[in-house]
Amino acid sequence: MRKKTLIFATVVIVVVAAGIAALLIWPQTSAEPPAPEAAKTEVGQAGDMLRVENGRYHRVAFTPEDGAGYEIVYDPANPGAYELAADDVIFPANQDLLNVIYNYAVRLTQLPRVTTEASDAQLEIFGFDDPQITWRIYYEDGTSTLLEVGSQQGAGSGYYTRIAGSREVFLLSEARTAHMALPLNELYELVFFPDFADEEDVPASDFITRLVLEKADGDVIEILRRPDEEALDFGASRYMLTQPFVQNGNDSSIRRILLEPVALIAPMAVVAVRPPDLSLYGLDNPARLTVECGDWSGTLLIGAYDSAYGGHYIMREGYDAVLLDQSGRYAFPDVKADELRASLIWLHGISTVSSIVFEFPDATRTLHMEHGPESGDLRGWLDEIELSDSDTRRLFTAALSVRVSGGTDAAIPDAAPEYVITMSLIDGRSDRLALYRIADSRFLLVHNDISTGTYITRAALHGDLISKF
Repeated sequence: MRKKTLIFATVVIVVVAAGIAALLIWPQTSAEPPAPEAAKTEVGQAGDMLRVENGRYHRVAFTPEDGAGYEIVYDPANPGAYELAADDVIFPANQDLLNVIYNYAVRLTQLPRVTTEASDAQLEIFGFDDPQITWRIYYEDGTSTLLEVGSQQGAGSGYYTRIAGSREVFLLSEARTAHMALPLNELYELVFFPDFADEEDVPASDFITRLVLEKADGDVIEILRRPDEEALDFGASRYMLTQPFVQNGNDSSIRRILLEPVALIAPMAVVAVRPPDLSLYGLDNPARLTVECGDWSGTLLIGAYDSAYGGHYIMREGYDAVLLDQSGRYAFPDVKADELRASLIWLHGISTVSSIVFEFPDATRTLHMEHGPESGDLRGWLDEIELSDSDTRRLFTAALSVRVSGGTDAAIPDAAPEYVITMSLIDGRSDRLALYRIADSRFLLVHNDISTGTYITRAALHGDLISKF
């Protein structure tokens, strides 16, 4: 019985002591308690800490506890658009997140009121002597308002907040406080390639109209997508190589090796903001990837692979932050141009061609064609001899069948070409392929006076073209 009495007494003492401590520590509403009527109507009820008329504010500057300040700039001409700025650098920002933070910062109405007239001692207890967060709202007329977040009242109840210098204190919810306390790197927009698709069955890669890959060693690969109507007119591949040579692309290889991996680039984390030494990430001499999709364009700098993290270091040009992409889609910086070109030098639909002139060392032959009103109607002449439909198509196919035998660094010789094929199109354009001898059994292929960096062997030339005549 004595033991139970002792335990009971101990519990009573602890409870009483805790109650006294709570009364001493818990912030009072003012140095001199307000009259009961005032406490009932003001303290503990919702109120407006700051009510700003729409359109008067345009910029909010934050200084979170980590000291890395930044600004959110609202563009009234483009509703819902925000910029994220830090130390005179503009960062690509997560628009949805900035919208939430911005509106949390400027719409401070119907907040729980703690006190209307806090004492100096209370303000210190509330944490305003060393605020966790400060933010300043700038107005169109040049004035501004500074606000502060102090300490937490209690788990789940919120944080003390006020207009700087005011003794009226409110509570800001934990959700709002957590958003406004986010560090700069968590506000960064990680997506590089925007989502342009307006239909679910349209691959994102189909929106790429131009791609330039500048390798760290100086080599350049450039791919252009022909307008759909031009590809249809020519009966050609959809993609064209323009660097390091001009030639039809291998559409399947270009999509698989370049376009699809690029459209799926997805940086996963910010490694460093304003990095002092880019060489640590292999970004002092990066590969450069420029992508255009209609009016949109962006350039990605590609650095070293980090085996510890299993990803590549990258940067978006113009934004001073190093990102990490662990998606594993970075085989394309090592691609060779030869892997992307079509084996055929040129491609044309027969319905778009009016004539072809074949200039051989010992003769010149001309194939004329006329197309009837109905699809498939075709008449052809070789010089003055009328040909059957099948022979006309056979000689036309021969002109298109000149295919690459291999790559070469040989320059265009000063001598005249030994073979020339000139194709005239119905719309008035023309296409010219010249073959220059660079060895006993090799001919350099030059398309419209630009070397394709390839050659054809004598055997292939004879089998694909000359034997047809």
